[in-house]
Amino acid sequence: MRCLAKHNPMLPLKAFIPCERCGGTGVIPDSKRIGMQLRMMRKKERIGLRELSRRLGVSAGHLCDLEQGRRILSDDFIEKYQATLALCRK
Repeated sequence: MRCLAKHNPMLPLKAFIPCERCGGTGVIPDSKRIGMQLRMMRKKERIGLRELSRRLGVSAGHLCDLEQGRRILSDDFIEKYQATLALCRK
């Protein structure tokens, strides 16, 4: 999926501000695919959605939306998710 903010010829070059979703690359990350990978990691560790959401400090519904690709995942959240899974392994 391409971000339309990158290629807007109506904006002067100095006024260009990279969009929050793509960071100026023009490519929006595939949240559905990334969320599915995170869900598979969680299932592999045999950790329930509610348990992981409690450890992450987010609601179960929000975590479900992230894993289903209905919300955009930030790099910080992905790192926190993976670190929390690693702690659960121990």
